[in-house]
Amino acid sequence: MHHQPDLFSDGAPKIHQQTAVNSATALKLAVQDARLSPAQQCFNRLLERIDKLKGQFAEMQVICDAHRSVYHQALTPLRERHWQCMRDMVFFLDGRLQRNGLNVKQKHTATDILCNLCMQLIAQGDEEMKSLHDKHSSVSLAQKEQAAVMDMRDMIEDILGEPLTDDESLEIVQDVLRTGMERLREAKAAEQETCQQASPGS
Repeated sequence: MHHQPDLFSDGAPKIHQQTAVNSATALKLAVQDARLSPAQQCFNRLLERIDKLKGQFAEMQVICDAHRSVYHQALTPLRERHWQCMRDMVFFLDGRLQRNGLNVKQKHTATDILCNLCMQLIAQGDEEMKSLHDKHSSVSLAQKEQAAVMDMRDMIEDILGEPLTDDESLEIVQDVLRTGMERLREAKAAEQETCQQASPGS
């Protein structure tokens, strides 16, 4: 999945102090306003707006940098507690489903919650949750992964208008997506080359 970058993370981009070299207003037309056309005046105003926005972004980054350590100190233990509570709930539901007292609807709801929690924990690298998921789910993780691969493959093939070959590993969704993107880039490059060859004077 593509996520919103964490402005407070250690990997956040560093913004350096603006200089005259990277200032957008350095591109302003050096003609007196009285001699500038309306379009030229608008261009200069837009350049000033760009510099203003760059300054605001730099100020925001300074604030983010100042609060990054506080952010990590406060949220990191909360995240860990959150994942631990999810694990505790999985084990609780696992034990409760093995005892009598739940009707069919309650068992179905509890099983859905357990499996969904397992999937989230597995995505975080919790290998222990795989066996618990398959213990309660009517569809194993391997089957879910295979179904996701087939769905992704069908979508990529619909976009390409032709089937993907099996001459390389397409066992996981990431492999199918990577192969599909490579094929799309190749098709785009071939299309651009054809257009260049067909254009006059090429």
